[in-house]
Amino acid sequence: MAIFSGTLRHGVTGIDHNINRGRPLIITPRQGLASVGHYAVAVGRNPIRDLFVFLDPALGRMTATRHGFLTRWSATGRFTRLTVPQRPGLR
Repeated sequence: MAIFSGTLRHGVTGIDHNINRGRPLIITPRQGLASVGHYAVAVGRNPIRDLFVFLDPALGRMTATRHGFLTRWSATGRFTRLTVPQRPGLR
């Protein structure tokens, strides 16, 4: 498990980098006027339409433009959690 301030770059903290490798990210987009976010899962990206796809437990499957997504995500410090299965034999 790793917790970090995510990016839109293609490096190890980037949304595209992880989604392209089949690793959805837990994020905290701000919701409405609340000063804190709640958890959602970033599951996809449509680079042609410049949309982000995520699953929100309160609202279901959602898409957001780059600007809309960044505004909501940046308001919570771009909190990002990556959890991947442990490889067999490793502790």
